Amino acid sequence: MFFVVNGYLLSQKYIDFKFANEKLCKYFKFMLLWAVICGIPFSIIEHRIMVFYLIKDAFCGKGLLFHLWFLAALIILYYMKACTRWLGKYVKFSLIVISLIICMALSFVFIINIIIKQKYNVEIRDIVPPCLRVITNGGFFILGFYLKDIDEIKYNRCILVVALLVSILSLNLLSYMTNNIWASSMYPSIPVFLGVVILFLLVTRIPLKFSSNKIKVLSTSTGIWILHPFILRMINKICRGLFGEITICGKIAIVIATIAISGIITYYMKKNKYLSFLVKI
Repeated sequence: MFFVVNGYLLSQKYIDFKFANEKLCKYFKFMLLWAVICGIPFSIIEHRIMVFYLIKDAFCGKGLLFHLWFLAALIILYYMKACTRWLGKYVKFSLIVISLIICMALSFVFIINIIIKQKYNVEIRDIVPPCLRVITNGGFFILGFYLKDIDEIKYNRCILVVALLVSILSLNLLSYMTNNIWASSMYPSIPVFLGVVILFLLVTRIPLKFSSNKIKVLSTSTGIWILHPFILRMINKICRGLFGEITICGKIAIVIATIAISGIITYYMKKNKYLSFLVKI
């Protein structure tokens, strides 16, 4: 969904190598900044320079800054879009055609994943870092560009809700049949593709009225994404130390607490001119 939203928001943007270079510098500086902040204390503890390991792990979706792989993936997609921009001058695809092409590409990745899992007991997620899964990431990113073309089309919301429920049920059935327990292994599947499109159409057609308070809350989303792994790790350690095994209700409460605490910290960090750059990209 994040790649679809990025593609949708950038659909009217002129993406060339200049744009990609600017994003490369911006995102890499941000990743380096967090690697330095987290690396200094860990370097003292481990008695080795951890900054480079943290950056490497971030690109691979591992370690303390695992979630920053998304920025690395966006950089790659921006350069891919810049490389293929000239193609749009000569070839025009409709949403239906591009959807079929993306579905075929995603299905190919999904089938390959099943084959290598059965034959070698490994998955694509074990071999290819998340930022380099360009067919899956790029498929949803490109889809976002084309969804911009159907903004004005009206849909029956009830039918979309039913279709979303069917896609969720199909996803669970397919996951059970293929013995896939990892969410990332299911991303290239058709039920996920359809579910993402339907959910996107449902959400983008909800009429919203933004007050100043709502805008302040929404503006903390980037900070929540950046801070939540650290907050979640701390809350998990505290809860396990106090209560031992965590129930399903406890996990739900932890998720809510993590989002709330991350949002509050982000809000106050953004108000501080010396800390705001840590939660803004």
